[in-house]
Amino acid sequence: MYGLYFQPFDPPPPVNQFTHPCRGRTKCDACIKFALLEDQKKETPAIMEDEKFTTEYRETLTAMNENHDPLLRKLPAEIIGQIFEVCGPFSDEQDCRLRTGAICRSWRRISWATPGVWSRITVILSAPEEPRQAELAEEWLQRSGDLPLDILVREQFVCRSIKFAPSPEDVDALAKVLNKFSHRWARLHIDGPPIHHSLFTGNEHGAGRLQFLTLTFYWFTTRNHRKTLPSDQFQLSASLPRPSNVELYDVSPSAVKIAWDHVVSVSLTSRRLEDARSILELAPQMKTLQFDVSTDPPVAMASQPAWPRITHEKLEDLTLSFVDCKWDIQPLIDSLSLPALRKFKLDGYSCCEIRSQEELERAIPFPAFGSMVARSACALEELHLHDSDYHTSELVDFLSSARLASLERLELKGFFRLWKHSLPDELFKRLAETCNDDKPFLPNLRSLSYTLLSSLRIGTIYPEEDFPWEHVVGMFGTRNHPSKRPLSRLLICRDYGRGVPLKDYNMDILDPEIARALVDLQMRPGMQLEVHDFRDSDILKKYYHQKFGIVTPPENAPRGWRMLE
Repeated sequence: MYGLYFQPFDPPPPVNQFTHPCRGRTKCDACIKFALLEDQKKETPAIMEDEKFTTEYRETLTAMNENHDPLLRKLPAEIIGQIFEVCGPFSDEQDCRLRTGAICRSWRRISWATPGVWSRITVILSAPEEPRQAELAEEWLQRSGDLPLDILVREQFVCRSIKFAPSPEDVDALAKVLNKFSHRWARLHIDGPPIHHSLFTGNEHGAGRLQFLTLTFYWFTTRNHRKTLPSDQFQLSASLPRPSNVELYDVSPSAVKIAWDHVVSVSLTSRRLEDARSILELAPQMKTLQFDVSTDPPVAMASQPAWPRITHEKLEDLTLSFVDCKWDIQPLIDSLSLPALRKFKLDGYSCCEIRSQEELERAIPFPAFGSMVARSACALEELHLHDSDYHTSELVDFLSSARLASLERLELKGFFRLWKHSLPDELFKRLAETCNDDKPFLPNLRSLSYTLLSSLRIGTIYPEEDFPWEHVVGMFGTRNHPSKRPLSRLLICRDYGRGVPLKDYNMDILDPEIARALVDLQMRPGMQLEVHDFRDSDILKKYYHQKFGIVTPPENAPRGWRMLE
């Protein structure tokens, strides 16, 4: 029997709201004086042209703000400055730091005297509408004291097609200003063509504080820029910067002159698969690499010989992402040896533009991955396969290797073009059948996530196939004979389609015994079993409530809600 138990809790303390000090019978001297000045202004409007009167008028307003402002009355200037620091920027369009200084003279004085407010700056290069852009940037950064700087320079464009190209003179003037502060750069993000990257040469002190470097180049928006030349490189004049985190978008690693042996994290988007090897050779201390390929390979790639072997001793986290392209990943995998690899993610491989069964020969080459894991002798802990085509039988064979016994987290995310060979039945069945073995399949698996952008009932695509709920229950064993595998988290996420009512989710096919078993699994201590839709709503909770009258706590339940059996 299930029920709902609620334990009362203490209500939150009341909010201390601000009360205006001059709304009662007593008014401050500034309010009294301001009322007299307002009467004079009404009687003689031309008096506002008198400089002495306008000065007295503004000073009276300042005194009123100081008397009435709850921040100024209750908080020291240091605390107010910290509040101003968190006012932005939240994005390029939402930056409240200048607005806080425009409220009143006192706020402006505190804002200008708080270096942390001015240590982040975003400069949008546009048509010459702001002739003083470089001068304003210098004044801005001078207020930042000696704090590390976070700088973003990017071009303005609409729909990435209509360019507002800045004049070369304006860009050069701005770069010269920012170069004066290179010894304080902590984060530098330059979004524009390589000719802009080459303008940031720093000062005589270099960029010793630089930890995050981002260079982006949207080549399809550069119709107003000249062709890139070999001299268009990011290179400081004093010394090589030593960032630990580097992000490059369509910028060749060879065009970035930095101390690559200090880089530990790289995000690289390129049109050449070979750049993945280049970055592995350049950055021997790199631990994390996210590599995105965004363009189809040239025809000549089909006849290219095998790539030479490369061993990277430090890489722990590798992500390979393919965006609307048909590269063959096997030459790259065959050339890698990664002894420290702990996490591998493959995203978007061969799932796009597949129209026939013959094209499925380009599914994930698990034998090549198995060979890489074997020669690397790595202890892989996480495997993520997102929007990629694979044969479940080959995946199971790959995971059955003793080299994959170290795997703790498996995440599978299917593409909306569902092929029968990628259904999870065989994988779930193997997990269920071996859960009580002394050496079960994937003996260290703790977390399993399966996402499919289709109906929950796979029978809508393949009428003879239903989702293998019996194996979902079976992979955890029973209360008397629990699984010897430490699996404690199972997330199944499906896209049911927008606007589909709960009664049409096709979960009525669930056998009542299986549904009860799923309820029992969710109630086990330390167990996380969830079935979500695209809105991140827990469908099992709703289904149990409708089907069996089981009441479960709401998402944001207060302290005291719990389930009773």
